Amino acid sequence: MEAFIGGLPRSIEGNVTASKPQTFEEAITITQRLMDQVAKHDVEQETNDHKRKFDDRRNNNNTNYPNNHDNNNYPNNRDNKK
Repeated sequence: MEAFIGGLPRSIEGNVTASKPQTFEEAITITQRLMDQVAKHDVEQETNDHKRKFDDRRNNNNTNYPNNHDNNNYPNNRDNKK
């Protein structure tokens, strides 16, 4: 059991050790639950990162183009006709 726990990633190894499993099967069960949580967290993080990238692209999409939609800049504007 020590070799199994010692071969786990450090974040999971510490949690399995702290759980003090009584049997090898219990150590495996705890490890599987922790690995599932890590995997779920990673998927959620990737989803959030993708959403942020998408939002950033939408918000910064036209940063290279000045906003010249001021009505006074159009020659056909009724207010500027004499």
